[in-house]
Amino acid sequence: MLGLEGKTLTKERQEKAPYLRKLRIYFSVVVVVLSVYILLTKDFHLMTYNMFLLSVFLLIMGIYELKNERKLYGYMNVAASLFGFFVSFQAYILNNVMFFFR
Repeated sequence: MLGLEGKTLTKERQEKAPYLRKLRIYFSVVVVVLSVYILLTKDFHLMTYNMFLLSVFLLIMGIYELKNERKLYGYMNVAASLFGFFVSFQAYILNNVMFFFR
């Protein structure tokens, strides 16, 4: 049809970390399902866990991009995930740990 039958991808176009692709799909589904649950039930105390899982998802995406030699997107995703880890940790501390000191 297009002349691509039986041909494989060139070496520079092949994925270098196919296992990270599966992890990306898994974490994206988990984050979306948890987000929909939070919106439907208005149970916002789960938001810190959702932010943490979103940060893990961004970290996996960043590592995936770095492995596939897309450095700019990789570093941006890693930086965003570090910020997300900081925010989710801070929210967890403020909501759960500081509750005992009131």
